Amino acid sequence: MIHLMREDDDIYQGHINKLREYASDRRITQKKTQGTKVPFQNHVAMIIGPRGRTLSLGRNKLKTHPIQAYWAKRLGKDHKIYLHAETDALIKAMNKHGGPESVYDADILVVRFNKDGDTVSSKPCIICRHMIQSYGLRHVFHT
Repeated sequence: MIHLMREDDDIYQGHINKLREYASDRRITQKKTQGTKVPFQNHVAMIIGPRGRTLSLGRNKLKTHPIQAYWAKRLGKDHKIYLHAETDALIKAMNKHGGPESVYDADILVVRFNKDGDTVSSKPCIICRHMIQSYGLRHVFHT
């Protein structure tokens, strides 16, 4: 089930602040964009487990991954092979917490920030929606 987050949603405001800090981490951003013409990547995601525990954080990346390539190809979007924030967060959670069953019934929060750090509209693409559903995540929250 996909939910649009409201500005007054207190439950996830702490998570949004954590994602804002993650998105603005200059060490990651500079390393990622060095030598390219790609702007600051501000699309981030968080896998949230039971009792609101953060399982992982992810961001859009200029690299590929077999899981991203599989879903892109399956949906006829072969050019969308670069790692999306949702995929990055899922891969990290599964690697860290013991495989696909570790994200089953978890939630995912997808947020995009503008250059001033304000939240702007963000919704998982068709590729990410199919992937999220296949891993059995309970809810998708987005800005």
